[in-house]
Amino acid sequence: MWIRSQDKEVLINVNRIQIYDEGIEGNSHYDNDSYHLGQYKTKKRCLEILDEIREVIIIMGNVKITVYNMPKE
Repeated sequence: MWIRSQDKEVLINVNRIQIYDEGIEGNSHYDNDSYHLGQYKTKKRCLEILDEIREVIIIMGNVKITVYNMPKE
């Protein structure tokens, strides 16, 4: 799944997404490096965003390319 970072400066094909403190980072399919995807006020908001990403993955179905844009807040 492709994800564009909150600041719009990173677009990566991720194989893993995780929360750290109030931030979200993803690991690339290609180099397995970690990339900062977004920073939010609470861990609860990070969990809500992961839920949104999960829903996009479920909805994708037969779509070959999907890009999730990290929300500003």
